Amino acid sequence: MTIFHATSLRRSLFWVIVLGAALVRLSFLGGANRGVNSDEAWTGLMAMTILRGEYPVFMPGLGYMGSLEAYATAVVFWLFGSSPGLLSVTPIALSLLLVLLLPVLGARLWGETAGLWAAVFAAFQPVFLVAFGNAPRLGYVETLVWGTILFLLAERMTREPAGARNGALFLVFGCVTGLAVWTNLLVAPFVATTAVALLALRPRLLFRASTVWSLPGFIVGSAPFWVFNVSHHFWSFALLGSGGGGGLRGRMAILVVDTLPFALGLRDLSTNAWFRPAVILSGLGYAGLAFAVVVTWWREKGERRRRLADRGFLFSGGLFSLTLLAFMASRYGSLGSPRYLFPVYGALPLLLAGGVVFLRRYSRAWGLMAIPILIGNLAGVARAHHDLSVPGAGESEVPSLGPVVDFLRRERIERVYADYGISVRINFETGEKIVAADLGEERYPPYASAVDGANKVAIVAYGRFAPLGAGGETIGRNLGAAGLEFLETSVGGWRVYHDFRRDFPYRGAASAEIRPDPWRAETSEPRDDPRLAFDRDVTTRWGSGRPRGPGIFYLLDLGRLETPHRVVLLPGTFVTDHPVGLRVEASRDKRTWRVVRELPEIMPGLHVRGGQPRFDSSGIVETAFPPVQARYLRLTHLGEGPPFDWSIGEVFVFSPAPDGERREEAPGVASARRFLLLGETRKAREDLAGLEAAERRTMEACRLEAIALSRER
Repeated sequence: MTIFHATSLRRSLFWVIVLGAALVRLSFLGGANRGVNSDEAWTGLMAMTILRGEYPVFMPGLGYMGSLEAYATAVVFWLFGSSPGLLSVTPIALSLLLVLLLPVLGARLWGETAGLWAAVFAAFQPVFLVAFGNAPRLGYVETLVWGTILFLLAERMTREPAGARNGALFLVFGCVTGLAVWTNLLVAPFVATTAVALLALRPRLLFRASTVWSLPGFIVGSAPFWVFNVSHHFWSFALLGSGGGGGLRGRMAILVVDTLPFALGLRDLSTNAWFRPAVILSGLGYAGLAFAVVVTWWREKGERRRRLADRGFLFSGGLFSLTLLAFMASRYGSLGSPRYLFPVYGALPLLLAGGVVFLRRYSRAWGLMAIPILIGNLAGVARAHHDLSVPGAGESEVPSLGPVVDFLRRERIERVYADYGISVRINFETGEKIVAADLGEERYPPYASAVDGANKVAIVAYGRFAPLGAGGETIGRNLGAAGLEFLETSVGGWRVYHDFRRDFPYRGAASAEIRPDPWRAETSEPRDDPRLAFDRDVTTRWGSGRPRGPGIFYLLDLGRLETPHRVVLLPGTFVTDHPVGLRVEASRDKRTWRVVRELPEIMPGLHVRGGQPRFDSSGIVETAFPPVQARYLRLTHLGEGPPFDWSIGEVFVFSPAPDGERREEAPGVASARRFLLLGETRKAREDLAGLEAAERRTMEACRLEAIALSRER
């Protein structure tokens, strides 16, 4: 790549800078002693699925984060085998490509000296780009590469008359734009800046026949994006209305006080506290350079001022400004994540290089203002490298899987439930020899199906990576309340719940559903008819009519003396309306009550099938207790959980079945469950619709229908 023509010294210096960029990135990753996190592991898992014949468009379970990086990683795995160490090959290669491309763009905008300075600033960027951009997280460093290529193509169109008439150039431009949109919607500021620059510098392009070629190019480049959205109800566009919310003023405050300083390297990568060396060095460097450029530019006259500002400022300044505006305009800005400012890293080296070159026209000494910025950036990288190299650093975020994987292998446990932050890593780092599923809504249906159908499962937890955020005592209490005995083993900081069995007399007994025909009910909150909770129609419900809170109760009259030993609650299609905590009381005469089960904190979705715990997104609550003679059951809500109501879509009560009596599950129910686990909701609904009336009223059929309907809402 010929960038500099004046002297061999400049060319040599350029390649020294590129080498320095490589060393910074490689040494940083070498110092990270924490392994991969869940997002990074997904890139590896997607590459593995590609090698076995699957072709994902986005990260599983999402309508964004295009899979191009995973396809490139699949090639690396095909050549060298899959391993965590190879995950960073693609992003590091792309990061170094960016270091090569930005100087070319800088040289075209402001001359060769600016190109060399752009290389320096691109090589030694703030620490967040070095740490986050070089991690295999799908679509971030690629966004910078695609955006820079767009700028190079647009710059050629505006500078060279032949370029404006070149249909092939517009075809490539459209294709790159399409690929960039598929890769990550964060490319929007690049696309908007390119459009503004083309309109400002070459407004007649809109009326040239060659411009039309950009449309078929865009369609081809973004084809995976459109194919996916047509078949998924334009899911990607639904993201535009999601995010953290909040007002414009609040997002502006977050941007100025927190997110932009973090992106510029002024805050510590690990603690988010102000990083004093960077604040002093980089902060003063940014402020001084910006002030000097503005003052000097303002003193220029007429045509010279316009010429200095037009091309370089339109591309770099436009990108920087539009990225900040997009952050403030988007609901995602309220989340405060610096990843939403990622396009800034495509503008920053160009802005700084242009500023230094502009000031050097008056005095070479002005170039020294870049030094504190570079030193501040390197200080941030060194600090992050040190923090992640300390033994045990990062364990709270990405603990070593070694101890728990060794334990699971010794116990011959191949299927586990775990928090998302752990389950993805188990799947990748064991090469799917141990399959783990998220406890809520597993993103990759084959994992959910494999664990749900297993005859032997375990639950693993580590620190904050606990099932549904529950602590150890809560997990054990909920498993016991569901009617399970189990072993709890601690190994290397991990907690493993395993060897589940239902061998207590009342727990091992088969259950027979008590028919709801003679039931009546009363509640503390009379807004809804309480009979809707046992009409065996999950689309109706009894709801509290006010946010979940202590004292709300639902009293069920079974119509006659029964021997209940299990109660199951389904919130219906409002799957978030499960109770926070629950007390179950039994009475023969409605005067004397006996507490048979009390759960201060509930793990919604936990239920038992095949003698093993299962988890889903239905919000189901299952409680078991010793058989008790009772006609009345009072269910009292414990704890507070605004803003949601407490809803009971269906309540089921079971008594011990006669010895040897077990109800066989209808084939349609098993088939519907399998389709739901595989994400095929429509086929599941068809199977449920084909059930006989009696089968459709069973607890399992109602649970499955509630999940299917909630997905379609």
